[in-house]
Amino acid sequence: MVDTLELTAANFKQYRTFDHAIGQYKNKRSGTLRSRLFDALKSLELMAERSKIQHSDDVHSWQVEEESKPEGERSPMPRRLQDPMTKVFETFSDIFPTIELKYVPQSRHLRCKKKGNEYGPTSLSDGEKQVFSILADIVELADQKSVLFIDEPELNLNPALANRLWSSVESLLPEAIFFYATHSVSFANRDSVEVLIVLSDDNDNIQQIGEISSLSDADRQELLGNITQILSNKKSLIVEGEPSSFDTIFYSWLLNDRDLTPSPVGGCEDVIAIASRSGKWKEISQNMSLVGVVDRDYRSNEKLNSISNSNVIVLDYHEAESFFCHPSVAVLVASSLGTASPIPDENVIVDFILEFARENQLKVAARRAASRFDYRIGASIPNRTLANLGNKEQVKTLLKSDILSQTKRAQEETTDAKIGEAVDREYEAIGNAVDKSDIDELLRLLPGKELLAKIAPKCGCVDANAVARAARHHLNASAFPTLTALQAAIVMRLELGQPPAKDVGNCGDRFNGL
Repeated sequence: MVDTLELTAANFKQYRTFDHAIGQYKNKRSGTLRSRLFDALKSLELMAERSKIQHSDDVHSWQVEEESKPEGERSPMPRRLQDPMTKVFETFSDIFPTIELKYVPQSRHLRCKKKGNEYGPTSLSDGEKQVFSILADIVELADQKSVLFIDEPELNLNPALANRLWSSVESLLPEAIFFYATHSVSFANRDSVEVLIVLSDDNDNIQQIGEISSLSDADRQELLGNITQILSNKKSLIVEGEPSSFDTIFYSWLLNDRDLTPSPVGGCEDVIAIASRSGKWKEISQNMSLVGVVDRDYRSNEKLNSISNSNVIVLDYHEAESFFCHPSVAVLVASSLGTASPIPDENVIVDFILEFARENQLKVAARRAASRFDYRIGASIPNRTLANLGNKEQVKTLLKSDILSQTKRAQEETTDAKIGEAVDREYEAIGNAVDKSDIDELLRLLPGKELLAKIAPKCGCVDANAVARAARHHLNASAFPTLTALQAAIVMRLELGQPPAKDVGNCGDRFNGL
């Protein structure tokens, strides 16, 4: 690892131009990553300088060709592409949100900043150095259609960190093909994995698993690192998803506080359990401030009201991705990037959302109606009854009675009439929102992940994570009322520290604009 890209008399000839530097780098590709790290960083630096010069030339040519034209007939001024080194640094910060990297061209020094302390990359931890080196080697210098073979991607990294690193790299190289040889079930079971092959010493026993979801929850939901992360801060924001998911980037950008790192812990129930300090989380230090944020999802208002409390905020939109589907946000992302052609206006995004709602009206209504009838039997025997049990027959009778009672209640709530009413109500709610062009209501009802996956290309982005990164680089969350309200709700709850005397409801109850 190096702290400076300054040249010496001994190596000046090797790196005096981009072609020399990139040539040195490529010649070392067959060697170790350590041996070519300086070459990679030097290539990124010279790429940035070359990009700046090219942009200056393009602007000059534009001025010569377009300045004499009437203003309405001029083509857009050429946009400068993102600095390659900045792209590497931003990806690093997505993985380590508390660390900010920067390059000082005047002194050619690389600097890291964390919680007010500034130091060089040589002072990073071993895991941080490893991630930095891999990103510098791959993010900008690998061909977009590369085939990458990675042996033990989890080596020297905890499972959550390995997942974040390689999921980020995959997002930045969407046309590349990745082959991993790993010992980590958690890593092999990431959503982006398309084919999973289990190797064996005996070739006859090599197996391909067609349905990755068939693995056990215990193997699939490795949350190593999250508990430590939660307990290491006085304030912690608990969110849904996995360490490499959209939510981590979204909430880091929303809060813009490097000392407050979102902790993704899985599903809604996990968020509620931790934020409310229930079950095993009762032992969490009481001087900590814990706030959880959960998706609205397909749940009814009644269910959402039962979830929301002083430590748990329910999103006013379907899920975090839904906020970037709002026409005002999507258009600004597209305009700031300038890579979409043509750049859409708000009417285009509105029409697209309305069309998506019409095409998916029945499917969404079915999901929403089904969520109303999610009944589970949780048989139990009160403690006071347990103390007076005399024999096994009493236990059997009590359990059967409790189960039958719960079953009866479920049957009373699932008559043909009530099921029909639920389906009709949900279907009509979507139709009414479409008729009124009520985008806020549609963003509550429609699945945000699916919708943003369709809107992202219209903004010039590959996927939802790319949209979030573009917003992080170009936009300020406080410019949008829907996001400002959510930001204020989270900050307020964290500042309160302890549960307030009176339940304040979900963020939509207290803050207008969501």
